[in-house]
Amino acid sequence: MRIPASIAPILGHDLLSGKSKYIRTGNGVTAAYSHTTKFEIFHPESGRAFR
Repeated sequence: MRIPASIAPILGHDLLSGKSKYIRTGNGVTAAYSHTTKFEIFHPESGRAFR
């Protein structure tokens, strides 16, 4: 699943904190960053967090 970069700050995620590498794109060379993200979803009725 891909999440728009504009959502990252709302989730407290720094897109520039991942491992970087330079790649070629149709617009030239750009920096790309690899990431892993962990989401916890809180269920308000049970009071449990699901991972």
